[in-house]
Amino acid sequence: MKNNIKVIIKNSYELELQENAKKGDIINLKESIKLNMDIVQKNIHDQERKKIEDFFKKEKEEALKNFQNQKKLEIQKIIYEHEKNKMKLENEKNQEIYQLKLNRSYLNNKLIGEKLEKWCDNEIQNQMLILNDISWHKDNEIIKGSKADFIFKLYRNKEKKEDEILTSAILEMKSEIKNIDFFKKKQKNEQYFNKLNIDRQNKNLEFALLISELEYDQENDLPIKKVQEYEKMYIIRPPYLVTFLNIIIALARKNKELIYQIKRKKQGFKQEKEIRELFENMKNKILNNYLKKIEKNLNEIIKENKNIKKTAENILSSYQKIEHKTQIILAHHFKFLIKKIENFQIEKIIKKINQNKEIIKKYQKKV
Repeated sequence: MKNNIKVIIKNSYELELQENAKKGDIINLKESIKLNMDIVQKNIHDQERKKIEDFFKKEKEEALKNFQNQKKLEIQKIIYEHEKNKMKLENEKNQEIYQLKLNRSYLNNKLIGEKLEKWCDNEIQNQMLILNDISWHKDNEIIKGSKADFIFKLYRNKEKKEDEILTSAILEMKSEIKNIDFFKKKQKNEQYFNKLNIDRQNKNLEFALLISELEYDQENDLPIKKVQEYEKMYIIRPPYLVTFLNIIIALARKNKELIYQIKRKKQGFKQEKEIRELFENMKNKILNNYLKKIEKNLNEIIKENKNIKKTAENILSSYQKIEHKTQIILAHHFKFLIKKIENFQIEKIIKKINQNKEIIKKYQKKV
């Protein structure tokens, strides 16, 4: 007996038996084709459905991605516009502030400069102009397009004759202008050295003094500092102006006394020259070497002060004591300085010179 065998048509070249078969069995193509068509239709349906699902899924993902990208761009645009407006407002604000500062710059510069000038003028008026042999006035004479702030002169007596000046100084006042132009570099003392020296030479004065509030933030700031590049030029902090003028007054008066003593004792030219040289050496020692000694002492105190400041805030009282100690040492040095000038005696020098002359005479007699 022959059996009808069911098969599945897999493709154009293959049939798959669905039952056991042997030789002589009949393949039932009708049912196999029907069954196969159902499977094929189902596969086609599944594939089409998957394609549709994949298509819509892809469309949905792309639409979502496009929406997200669009929203992201919109957000970025909003942020950019916000930052742009913010920067614009800040720039406008800064420009307005800067313009206001520029508009006030000249006035502030003039006011601050005049404030220091007025302070120095008041100090001299209150402390020194009681002396009738001193002249202090504004420098109003422009020579070769330049002038300073003040001129100081010490005369031989109260008659104040211009050919009897004992010492003199030209003074320039400089203040630090803060928060005026944040694009401008800070001023330095050295910017004014050459002009000050030219003003001193033009006015035929002995000393050039820069009364300065510039560069206060230097590591080892000194109240009085010699400018090594220029003759008889000094940087002076405002509180020490009167002190320095008292020093050069004491030197000038001692020099006048020496000249009088030399003439009274009728010393020879050689001895007079020797005395003058000794005094000039002492003068240089006081104004240069002694300032170095003060600098050394101050540096030691400043170093000690810094070490104490670093330890902690709880030793602030110790720091203040050292600051006070600095002021005491400065006052002591300057007081000693003036006293040393006043105690300079010509008699001792003359006595020594005369003794040397006697020794030379005795030696010549023996020879």
